[in-house]
Amino acid sequence: MKILGIVLCILSVFIGLYVGGWLLFIGGIVQVVESIKMTPINSFGIAIGILRTFCSGAVGVLSFYLSFIVGLKLWMGGYR
Repeated sequence: MKILGIVLCILSVFIGLYVGGWLLFIGGIVQVVESIKMTPINSFGIAIGILRTFCSGAVGVLSFYLSFIVGLKLWMGGYR
């Protein structure tokens, strides 16, 4: 369980970067650009893309902390 906790603590950095950076930030920018390129401009897609971009930092940090806390508990032996 300790090894799994250490791996999850290390992996939590990549989880936070992937969720916050790639899925929400880059995905939000791509969604805005694709919504603008549509023939009738999709205003709902633009709004959701902007919302995804604005919330990317908070969601990335939250996913990092949640996975890091679980990994830390496994590492330190909190779950028995």
